Amino acid sequence: MDRKKKGVTINVDNLSKVPPQAINAEETILGAIILESDTKKCKRIIKYIKEDYFYKESHRYICRAILELYNNNETIDLITVAERLRRLQLLDSIGGAYGLTIIINRVSSSQNIAAHFGIVYQKYIERKIIEICYNTSNKCFEGSIDTFKLFKDFKDEIESINPDKLLKGVESNNEMCNNFISMYVDEDPSLNSSAVGIQRYELGHRRFDQFITMSFNKIILISGHIGSGKSRFTNHIVTTMADKYKDVSIKWLSLEDSKEDMLRIYLSSKVFYKPKELKERRFPNSLRPVLRDWVNHFNKFDIVWETQSIYSSNIADEFASFCEDRKDRFNILVVDNVMSLLDFLQVDKFRGDRNAIYDHVWQNLLITRQRSGGLIICVHHFNADQKNPKNIETGYRPLDVHIKGTEGSTRIVNQSLMINNPRVHKDLLAQYKGDYKEVLKHMFIVDAGKNRDDSNDDDTGLIHFYANHDFCIFKEIELLSPQDAIKNIDEETKNFIMKATPF
Repeated sequence: MDRKKKGVTINVDNLSKVPPQAINAEETILGAIILESDTKKCKRIIKYIKEDYFYKESHRYICRAILELYNNNETIDLITVAERLRRLQLLDSIGGAYGLTIIINRVSSSQNIAAHFGIVYQKYIERKIIEICYNTSNKCFEGSIDTFKLFKDFKDEIESINPDKLLKGVESNNEMCNNFISMYVDEDPSLNSSAVGIQRYELGHRRFDQFITMSFNKIILISGHIGSGKSRFTNHIVTTMADKYKDVSIKWLSLEDSKEDMLRIYLSSKVFYKPKELKERRFPNSLRPVLRDWVNHFNKFDIVWETQSIYSSNIADEFASFCEDRKDRFNILVVDNVMSLLDFLQVDKFRGDRNAIYDHVWQNLLITRQRSGGLIICVHHFNADQKNPKNIETGYRPLDVHIKGTEGSTRIVNQSLMINNPRVHKDLLAQYKGDYKEVLKHMFIVDAGKNRDDSNDDDTGLIHFYANHDFCIFKEIELLSPQDAIKNIDEETKNFIMKATPF
C-alpha cells in the first residue's frame, strides 16, 4: 500500500521508519532565497532546486511559488511569494503569511545555503532510492515481468536521479551567452599556450588541424581495417596532445593492447626501436639511459589506465568521476576498441541483434559525453567486406556505411576519421612496382569524409601522411589541390601521389 507521511508519498508496505529528511535545512534554503534572492549564492541554488527535493508538503508549495516567480523573471521576496501562493490557493496550506514569516525569522543570511542545499538534495536521493528499490523488489516477487526489462527499468530509474546530472545541462540562456563571450570573444585562445583558456588544441599537422577539431564535448571515431594502424595513430594523437599541452588529462581504456604496449609504441617514436624489440630487450645497453629519460617524461603525463574490459554503461560513471577530479583540465577518454567492451558478450540479451548492441554502446558514449563534457576518442573497425579485393577500383576508400554499427555511430559521433593504409592491401600494392609501390607502402590516409566540421568537397578531406608504423611516426604530406607543389618530393612521385585517388 501507499503510506503518506508529512506530505511525501513513498511506496512502502509494512515500513515503519520515517523517510530521510532535513526539515531545518529546507527552511534555511527557502528563507534565505526569500530574504536574499538577488545574491549570487541564492541565484545559483534557485537554478537547481525542484519542488520534489523538499520533504515537507508546505515547503514544496513555497518552492513552487518561488520557481514560478523566478521563471517569469519577477522579484522574489516575502510579499511576492505570499501573493503567488495566494493565487495558487496554497497560502492557507502553509499557515498563511505568518507561516512564511516564521521561516524567514529562522534564517540569518544566505551564507551557508549551498551546504544546506547539499543536505536536502542528499535526503531526496535517499528517499528516491528507497522508493525505486521497494517498487522493483515488489515486481521481482510478482515474477510476471521480463527480467531484463525489469533490470533496464531499474537502472534507468536509478540513473535518472544520478547526482552527477544535477550539475550538467542546467544552464539559462543568459549564462550560455555569457559563457560563449568569455570563451570565444573575451579570450583569444591563440594567446594561451598551455592554459585552460585554450579552446582549440592542435597536433601540429596543418591540414589535420584544419579539418579535425580536438575540443571539449565531442566524440571522434577512428575507424579502419585490422592492422591499419588505428591504435598507433590514436597513440600519436593522444601523446602529442599530452606533450604539447600541460592541461591535458587522459582516461585510457586500452582494451585491445596493454598499457605497456602503449608505452612501448610511444617510446619507439623517440628511440627508433620497434615496440617488439623493446619488449624483447633487443637493444644495446647504451640505450638504457635514453629509455629511462623518455619513460620518466611519459610518466609526467596525467594518464589513468583501464585495461580490464568493462560495460559501456559503466564508462559514464568512471569518466565523469575522472573529470570531476580535474575540473580545470582538458579531459580525454580513449576507448580502444569499441568491440572489446563487455556489451558484445551479451548477444542473447539483445536477441542476437548485434546492431542493437552497437546502438546501446553509442548511446552510453553519448551519455558519457553529456555528463563529462570531455573529448571522447573511440577506435573501431570496418566491416569485413570492405577489404574485399573487388573494392580495388575505388582504391578501398571507405565510406560511412562500411563502419560496423553504422547507424548508431553516424547519429552520435561528431567526426568520423576513416583510416586507409594501402600496405594492408596486398592485391592493391601488386598493381604497382618500384618507387610507386614503396610510396604506397608508407602512405597513411585519414579520410574526414562527410563528418568534418566544414562544407568543403569530400576530396579535400583526404589527409595524407608518410607513416612508419614500426616507430609510430606520422608526417603529414601537404596536398591541398592537384596544382599545389610538394616540397622535398620529386616530380614523378608527386604526380603519382596526386593521381593515386582516392589516396
